[in-house]
Amino acid sequence: MYGTHTQTPCATQDFLLAHFMNKDIRLYCGHKGEAYEGRVVECAEGILTIEKDGRKIFIACDKIESMEGV
Repeated sequence: MYGTHTQTPCATQDFLLAHFMNKDIRLYCGHKGEAYEGRVVECAEGILTIEKDGRKIFIACDKIESMEGV
C-alpha cells in the first residue's frame, strides 16, 4: 500500500550522511567491482545520489561494498 510503508535508514546511509555529505567520494558496488565517483548530494530512503559533471547517479546503499574520499 502506498504511503503506509516506512523504511528505516540503513547503517550505510547514516554513515554517508555523517561523513561524506557534500564531499567527493569513490565507491565500489557489485561483484564485478563497478566503481562510481562524484559528490554526495543526497542520501534518503536507502538511495545515495552522487553528482559528477552535471550527471546524477542513484545507488542503492545496500549494494555499496566500499568507499573512499577523493
